[in-house]
Amino acid sequence: MILAHPFTYSVVLAIFGALLLAAAAHDIRRSIIPNRLSLAVAMIYPAHVLSSSVPVDWTGALTAAGASLAVGLVIFARGWIGGGDVKLFSATALWAGLPLFTTLLLVTTLTGSVVALAMLMHRRLAGRPILASADGMVMKGGGESTGSDPAKLRPSHSLPYGAAIAAGGLMTALMLFSKG
Repeated sequence: MILAHPFTYSVVLAIFGALLLAAAAHDIRRSIIPNRLSLAVAMIYPAHVLSSSVPVDWTGALTAAGASLAVGLVIFARGWIGGGDVKLFSATALWAGLPLFTTLLLVTTLTGSVVALAMLMHRRLAGRPILASADGMVMKGGGESTGSDPAKLRPSHSLPYGAAIAAGGLMTALMLFSKG
């Protein structure tokens, strides 16, 4: 509230959105989210706290980000999601805080599901493998296996979940903007 001015706040939210879009673009093109983008999302958060015209529960935001990081590290350890996704989601959860965390999670999950289904449909229609194993065996789009153990299969192309996180973050930014 120290720097509370509608223009300043709009600029801060625009930077937040631009960083999310940059992370999504990197993830789509290179299947990686650079640490500097996740760090930048977290580092401009104090500007949000200082420029918002309404009080920001920054302790609740730290709780949301910390819990996201803890759960994300477990999911990462199981190999279900990339480390960049965990860091970007946690940094974005900082902005959502406790009041908007459910919205962030819902929009991210729904967008990720749509992206995953679109990728599976595209791969199936293109006749490309949907799953591949470390030993090179594949599961084709029609479901027939080339002999590998299904338990060892992994997606043959990673899901750009950074795009889904960016969608959830952009919805968060819109909701923050509407609050002032």
